[in-house]
Amino acid sequence: MTHATVTARWPGVLADGVVDPSVTPPGGESIEQLGQRVVSFLDMVAERPDHRNAYFVTHNGWIRMALLLNGDITVERLFAGPVPFLRPIAFQPRPDQLEQSHVATQ
Repeated sequence: MTHATVTARWPGVLADGVVDPSVTPPGGESIEQLGQRVVSFLDMVAERPDHRNAYFVTHNGWIRMALLLNGDITVERLFAGPVPFLRPIAFQPRPDQLEQSHVATQ
C-alpha cells in the first residue's frame, strides 16, 4: 500500500513517513510476535545438522526482524530505509535483541 493509503486507513501508524514499530496492524502481528516467530524458526533450523548451509527467501518484515535480531539495526530504525533485496545476509541471530529493543510487551 502507498503511504497515503495507510495514513487514510490507519491514522497514526506512520510517523514522518516511517511505520511506528509499536503499532500492530489490523489483523496482523505485533513486532514481538514477529520476532518470536522468526526466533522459533531459526531455532528449528539450528537443530538441523546442515544448518550452516541454510538459505531463506522471505519477505521484507522478516528481513527487517532478522537484521534487528542480528543487532544490525535498532527498533527505531526497523522500518526506516530500504532493506537489501536479492542479496545474501549472513547473520548470527541474537534473540536477546528482541528484549533489548523495548518493543516486547510485558
